[in-house]
Amino acid sequence: MDKGISGNSKTGIRKMAVKVKNSGQINKDAYVRFELTNKDTGEEIPIKSIAIAMLPGAEQWVNLDLPANLKGNYLAVAILDAGSQYDLKVAEKEVTY
Repeated sequence: MDKGISGNSKTGIRKMAVKVKNSGQINKDAYVRFELTNKDTGEEIPIKSIAIAMLPGAEQWVNLDLPANLKGNYLAVAILDAGSQYDLKVAEKEVTY
């Protein structure tokens, strides 16, 4: 979910949020990794991974910061990585700025 720009377009940041849910029966630590790729140029925008901890059945929003000056068509990918014993969960969304 795009949450708009905080500050101005030169010094501000664009906020985005991803909702995750622990549908298992145990407490779980995980990382949410993000990939943002310009669909026209192939340029990848580096985004820092975010560590999370979740109780069984819990839902939470993970907020991330993107550059405010993005222009063009992008593919945003969120990857929930809970370790090698668990399947990766992936969500994709096309966004235009």
